[in-house]
Amino acid sequence: MTELKTYRGHIRNWKELCDTLGVKISLSSERREEVIEYVKNKYGHENVGNIIAFDTLLPKQVLRDVSKVLNINQEKIDRLCKTINKEEDFESLKNNSDFIRYIKRDSSLKELSRICNKLCGLKRNTSTHAAGVVISNSKLSDIMTMYKKDNTILTGYSMEYIEELGLLKMDFLSIKNLNTIFNIVSKINKDLNINIDLNKIPLDDE
Repeated sequence: MTELKTYRGHIRNWKELCDTLGVKISLSSERREEVIEYVKNKYGHENVGNIIAFDTLLPKQVLRDVSKVLNINQEKIDRLCKTINKEEDFESLKNNSDFIRYIKRDSSLKELSRICNKLCGLKRNTSTHAAGVVISNSKLSDIMTMYKKDNTILTGYSMEYIEELGLLKMDFLSIKNLNTIFNIVSKINKDLNINIDLNKIPLDDE
């Protein structure tokens, strides 16, 4: 998106707008935050918020975290983690012969695996959704719990629950290629004095 245009469709009310969930807008990575700030100023800082995301404990991460608490030699853990492929839970690891063979050799690793099996899949920490921003016609704090991370206010609910609340979720995608396109067009305009309007180039132009 290199130019902001007003949408003049046939959305008649807020509910109908929320029914069009899944709106994605590609933005220059250098100006994405500028657009988000515009949206907050336009609709109110209390009505607009970034969306929280939760990082989940997967086998490799939970093994490393718990092994440090149990003071298990990290070289052992490095070798153990190398036996794990794309498994996302310990149930799947039961079919990993290399993993099973390795933990059977060491009672401490066998106990570690038993503990980690119970913790795998839990939330490890919070982060900010890479693109998602939620917009409401009222204060977000009246609808859900809110979470403060550094100086950013995040929704207390993750992406999959936002839509169930009837809120509008916008994905403001940060696209580096748009920076490149903008810089190339600007250089052509400056060096060759040729004015290129990207919005007037036909989509079927070859």
